[in-house]
Amino acid sequence: MRHLDVALGRRRAFPEIAPVFAEPCRRLPVRGFPFGIFYAVEGRRLIIVGVMDLRQDPASIRRRLRGRGS
Repeated sequence: MRHLDVALGRRRAFPEIAPVFAEPCRRLPVRGFPFGIFYAVEGRRLIIVGVMDLRQDPASIRRRLRGRGS
């Protein structure tokens, strides 16, 4: 939980620092875990679109994100 709190705290301060994974979603890996937080930036808000296992095929993740976060 501490790693998650730190990661989300940094995103609040610098929401656009994470790379875009599948427009408009950005990917935030969680340190020490094989999961990533996928989120979209809407004005001053971060919208969590999903938390997914990063060990799966990236194309599969993109399909699941399609239509979300927009």
